[in-house]
Amino acid sequence: MNSNDQNPENETPTISQTNEENDANLKQTNSANFILIDIAKCNFLLPFKPASSIFPLEQIITEFFRKKAGRKLTFQFKLFNALSLTLFYPDLYPYFGVQWISPNIFKVNKQIWSNVVSVKAVNGSLFNRQGAFPTHGFEQLKLEEIKENVIPGSLEGVDDDNVRIFRHKGKLFHIQSSINDLLNCSYQELLENETEGIKIVY
Repeated sequence: MNSNDQNPENETPTISQTNEENDANLKQTNSANFILIDIAKCNFLLPFKPASSIFPLEQIITEFFRKKAGRKLTFQFKLFNALSLTLFYPDLYPYFGVQWISPNIFKVNKQIWSNVVSVKAVNGSLFNRQGAFPTHGFEQLKLEEIKENVIPGSLEGVDDDNVRIFRHKGKLFHIQSSINDLLNCSYQELLENETEGIKIVY
């Protein structure tokens, strides 16, 4: 079952769409300092059914991203849902720091994303060999390694450090991933590295 099976009336936008109408609505709501988002319309995938689908943005960040990851809210779900939100509402990129640049490749602003998921030891918890990205099957790409077309302007700011590019080695994580795809993303359970004081976030 894929995300479109869950919401047949809501098609996932293609990577080339600008979603100008979504952003216009977001800006209008943001002017009142109260952003309401219907996560069901954003292909927001969860392995459980929330009580409601409409939340203020602040509550979405608190409930679905800042809470410690567990069996019901794992790293790959947090990442995919953040990417879905910025796909439907590109103006949310400064809030989440992740964005699709092609159907299979995305960029990550490590300072913004680490703040969203409450990570302090950024490189150790996210990017080192035992960090969340490698242990879930993601590989970092250098700019010169990108061989497919990307959204015009989407590579702006990419420096392979603060803003990095990733794809999933197993090809399970992409713009139209299903819940089963996400559940099957590579996962390696790791213990806290007490020597370096690094806490792995899943």
